[in-house]
Amino acid sequence: MRNILLAGVALMGFSALISEARADSMPPLPSITAAPGKTDGAAPGSVSVNIGLQELTAIMAEGGTGATGNNARAEPQLFNWFHLFPSAEYVNPAGIHFGINAEIRNNNSGKALGSAGGNTLYLHQVNAFVSSDKFGKLAFGTPNGALDDLGVGTGDDFGDGLFYSWYGPPNAPWFAMADSYDGDTPRQKITYETPDFGGIKAGISYQPSDVPLDHSTSLTTGGFGGAAKNRVEVAVQLNKTFGTVGVKADVGGAFSGAEAAAGNKFTQSVAYFNGGAVVTVAGVELEGSVSSGKFSATGGAFGLSPGAPSLAGSKDSTVYIVGLGYNMGPIGIGAVYYGMSYDDADGAGNYAPGKKSDTVSGEGLGASYVVGPGVTLQFDAYTYQTKVPAPGKNTNGSIVALASQFAF
Repeated sequence: MRNILLAGVALMGFSALISEARADSMPPLPSITAAPGKTDGAAPGSVSVNIGLQELTAIMAEGGTGATGNNARAEPQLFNWFHLFPSAEYVNPAGIHFGINAEIRNNNSGKALGSAGGNTLYLHQVNAFVSSDKFGKLAFGTPNGALDDLGVGTGDDFGDGLFYSWYGPPNAPWFAMADSYDGDTPRQKITYETPDFGGIKAGISYQPSDVPLDHSTSLTTGGFGGAAKNRVEVAVQLNKTFGTVGVKADVGGAFSGAEAAAGNKFTQSVAYFNGGAVVTVAGVELEGSVSSGKFSATGGAFGLSPGAPSLAGSKDSTVYIVGLGYNMGPIGIGAVYYGMSYDDADGAGNYAPGKKSDTVSGEGLGASYVVGPGVTLQFDAYTYQTKVPAPGKNTNGSIVALASQFAF
C-alpha cells in the first residue's frame, strides 16, 4: 500500500551510462532512473552508476502512558533523517546483470542535550546480485529475504512505507509494520528468486546466523543466545490483473534453529506461516497480511529482529495488519488496523512460558501530497494500546507527525 500513499512519487537517482563504443563516439547523456538503489533497464554492454538521495524532516508530537523520557512531553519535537542509495550495475552482451545495491543511513549517537550531535553515516545494507530474465536473480550479502521481497500486504500506510525507521515508535508492532527499510536489521544471507512465470514467481533465502554486515568469522561462529541459526525463508507470489482488478498475493514461511548460550532460554525453533493479499480497483486498494506460528514478536532476548527464536515452551505469536487506501491524482490517503499477540514471558516476563499472552493493537492514518517529482508532503498518525496480564502494566499512546520528503 506504500504505492497508494506515495501517490506515484519517484525516488529519483542520477545515472551515467558508459557504453562500449568507438573512441570517437560521443558519451551518452545522463539519464534518470526510477528508484534509488535500482539500475534496471541498462542496455547490454553498458555500465550504470546510481546515487540516490532521500531526506525527510518531520515535526512530531507523542504522548500517552507508553511514552517515556523526552517522548512523554506533549510539545512537538523536530526530527531530520538522511539516506543514500548508491548502486552500480554491468550488463554483459548476453543481457545478464551483475551489480551492487546499498543503503547508507545517518545515525545520531544521542549526546547530552545542548551539546553537538554525534551524527554519522553508516552502511545499513549492501548486496551483490546476478540476474537475467531467463534465470531469475541471485543476491548475496545482506539482501532482503524471500518473505521481505515477495510478501505483500505489509506496507505500513503511514505516508511512505518507512514509518518505523523514521519515527521508531514505542510499542508499535514493528513485525507487522516492517518492510524492507523498516525495523529489522538486514542479516547476512543468500537469496534466489525465479523468473516470472505468467504472474507467478517464487523465492528462497538462506541465513546462516543472525549476523548483520560483517567481514569476519563471526558470521559463522555465532554463540549469541536467542539468535537465529540456519534460517530458511520460502515464498510464492501471484501478481495478476483480471479486467480492471489487480490482485497480488503471497504465501510463505520461515524456519530456523536457535543459537545456544549458557543460561539462555530463547531456544525454541522458529516455524511460522505468512500470507498476504492486495486487491486494487479504480484507485482503491485493500490489503492485509498475517503471520502466525513459533517466533518472537518482540525481538528475542537481545533485541534481535522480530521473527527471532522465542523462549522454550512459549505460545505461538500472531501478527496481522489490514489497510485501505485511495489515490486521487497527487493526493493519497490510507488507514490501517493492526494487532499482535505473543507469550507474556517473551515480552514482559511476568509469567512462565505458555501461560499468559500479551496483546498490542491500534489504528493508523496516513496522507500524502505530491508537490512534484521527488517532493512529497505527508501526514502520519497512529495509536496503540497494549494489554498484559500483570496488573497496572497496560499502556496506550499516540504519535502525530507532519513531514516533508525529498528523494532524488
